[in-house]
Parts: sequence; structure tokens; C-alpha cells
Amino acid sequence: MASLRPQDARRVRKQMGSIYDNAGHEVLWKIAASTTGGAPEYGIEPTITFRQRTVQALIATPRVEETQAAGGMILEGDLWMQLRVKPGLNDHFEWDSDTYEIASDPTPIRLGNATWYRFVVRRAS
Repeated sequence: MASLRPQDARRVRKQMGSIYDNAGHEVLWKIAASTTGGAPEYGIEPTITFRQRTVQALIATPRVEETQAAGGMILEGDLWMQLRVKPGLNDHFEWDSDTYEIASDPTPIRLGNATWYRFVVRRAS
């Protein structure tokens, strides 16, 4: 019976970096810097001010069971996105001429002594 070798953190981190460098997409990350509440009764809408930064992100479409399961955990047209840093819930992303907003809490993924964050993004209205 074969035994599994112990996880080599450096090797795993190097493989993950290689995946990001070769399969990652360049995304414009709009980081929410400040917000104002506005006064809709006076015609003043709430506003969000963003800082911008270009990052590499892994982007994937949901699996069939995630869109067609009872209740549909992920809506058709939503995307999975994975970053090396944790985004804020008001952050936006521009990719392929479309703007996306975060639709789920970022879930940490711990692998090879590093943490990545995976979350669902939805096209912004």
C-alpha cells in the first residue's frame, strides 16, 4: 500500500504561483475606500469612492450542481473568483469590459502555508 508523502509547503506555494501566473486573469480591483449615505429624499444618491489596483485572479464558472441544485446556490451567470488577498464586501472588479460585485462572503482556502480567498461575483447593475 502506497503512502502519501507529507505536504511540502514551498512546492505547493510554487505550484499555486505558477497557476496564477499562467491561468490567472488580469482584473482591475476597485477597492471601496469610502462611502456616503446620501439623502434620497433630496435627490442625493449614496456614493462609493474607490481605489484601483490591478491583480491576478482565477476565474471560473460554477459547476452544474451549483446552479441546478434545489434552490440554486449560485445564479446562472455568476462567476467564482479567487484572489491572494481578502476583498471587502463593497469592492468591485472589472474584467473583460464588465463590472462585477461580490455576491458572497470571501471563503479562506488554506494551502501550503498560504491563504487564498474564493467568492462569487455577479455582474453589477
